[in-house]
This record gives sequence, C-alpha cells and structure tokens, in this order.
Amino acid sequence: MNIAAELNHSILKVFIEGTTWQSVTAVFDKEKVKVERIVYMEEDPVFHDTITTGTGKPETHQRLAFCATLITVDVLKRKLEQADFGEPYEVRLANDKFTIDKEFTDAYTLTFSEFASNETFLQWLIKAIPSFEADNFMQQLRSGGRYYTRGFTEFREFVDLKRFTEHRFEMWHDAVVKEYEEGLAKGSQRCESCEIPDTP
Repeated sequence: MNIAAELNHSILKVFIEGTTWQSVTAVFDKEKVKVERIVYMEEDPVFHDTITTGTGKPETHQRLAFCATLITVDVLKRKLEQADFGEPYEVRLANDKFTIDKEFTDAYTLTFSEFASNETFLQWLIKAIPSFEADNFMQQLRSGGRYYTRGFTEFREFVDLKRFTEHRFEMWHDAVVKEYEEGLAKGSQRCESCEIPDTP
C-alpha cells in the first residue's frame, strides 16, 4: 500500500493505492455517512446518485434503496453483500468529518476536515499507519504540508495531490488498456481489471 497526503489549511487529503474496499472502509465502520454516489456495472448500470443527476434530485435504483438514507458504513457493506454486490465501481461516502472517494481499482482518496481536532482522522491514523511511522506522518505534514511513502516519492514532482492522483490514474488506465489489447491479440477478451472508469 502506498500513501500520498497533502495538508491545505485544515483540510487533509490522503490518496491510497493498493488497498481494497473492505480495508479502506474498515476504520470507518461505525460512522454514519451519506452515500452520495455508488455505481455497479452490470448489463445496465445499477446506481444511487445525488451528485451528477441533471434534475438535481437523487436517482436511486430500487436494489440500492437503502443508500438513500443516512447509514453506518458497516451496515452499508452488509446490505450491499446481502444484495449480491461486491466492491463498487464508483463510490463516494461523506459526513461532516470525512469523505471516501474511489479513484480507480484499489485506489481511494480520503478527505478529512479540521484534521487537527478530527477524532475520525486520529482513529484512521492509529489503525492505518504503523505506530513507528505515525509521528513521521504528522511531522512531515506540519513541516511541509506533504507526506508520501517510499513508493510515491514522485509526488514531490507534482504541484498538488490532485494532479498526482490524475497521473496515477493515467498510469493505471494505460496498463489496463495494454492488458486488454494483449488479451485480444491472444484471442481472449478476459481482463481482470478492464472496467475503466472516467478520468477523476
């Protein structure tokens, strides 16, 4: 798992790559959230969307009706499993303390508001960052406004986390397209990660 983080005033954004839906949400299981967007790709997309609808009103597939009200993260995951849904193709969960956005396969951005006094952030820090690294995480953020793990040293070359996240998406997208094309060349269209979301 690789992490890049950026502190802008009191807002902390953390980009994580190499994690899973279950892992990234586990810390937040008891948090009540608004499901702002969740999408599953089937023959016809199954989704609940409060963000991009042209009418300004939420659009909710009947199989995702439970997403229309405030719900704890653990109950959400349980209901999704009971409805035979796995990891979402797209997802955004939010409350007044944090948001979770899926960027692409196994990559998520967490946003924490008022991070210095945000208990939800502290819980995430304790559970997600090894104890020997947590002090360094905080020191780096306070001294330079950025933190990154060894696998993300290239973050130094980017003007902000948004552009770095876009760069990582482009790399992932190119790898998926290459895998798909190689599969076609071999006479197979099977590709483990060929569901390609829109550019973040």
